[in-house]
Amino acid sequence: MPSPWKDEDWFPERAYQEQLARSGRLYRRVLDRAVPIEGPDGQLTDIEERLAWYSDDAWSFFINACHVRDWVKNDETFEPAARERILDAAEASRALRLCADLANGRKHLALGRRRIGAKLSSTRAGTRDGKNWQLELYLTLGDEDPERLVGAVTVAFEGMREWQRIIESERLPLPKGFPDLSVAPTVSGPICDTPAKSHGN
Repeated sequence: MPSPWKDEDWFPERAYQEQLARSGRLYRRVLDRAVPIEGPDGQLTDIEERLAWYSDDAWSFFINACHVRDWVKNDETFEPAARERILDAAEASRALRLCADLANGRKHLALGRRRIGAKLSSTRAGTRDGKNWQLELYLTLGDEDPERLVGAVTVAFEGMREWQRIIESERLPLPKGFPDLSVAPTVSGPICDTPAKSHGN
């Protein structure tokens, strides 16, 4: 008798697809950065709370995207040679090494093994139209100018695109509902600073 907890649409037979699909759903949350300044009841949005939620979603993405590698490693449906090629490609990928640095620094509060180096600069909200907040989480990357701010959504996009490239290079299927990565997301330049704690990596 099939398990009542298993839905084949959301939990594919192959484990790597499940973790990749989970990363894709979190990626969509990272894309969702527009927040109305006022709610339907006319009350102002608690922007610091929404920034905290957005930050949670971004860090959850990096942690789950990093761990696609572990799911590939432990997925017994892979032929050993294909598994090794995927793991080697992930380790060689700049975008996925950045995801790993961000994930490990956030999980452990300090980054022990530094692949490239990446850390939180600030979490900000700004508005250009007076109707919506635009949320952004800005990072600094260890192999770039430390004064240059990079949006977390950009690093997330590049990480997802790398997983797509690696998986498709082995002619393996992507999970159902995998995000469309044909167009890179745009990142707003800093408009204003919103106080944010920057513990970790």
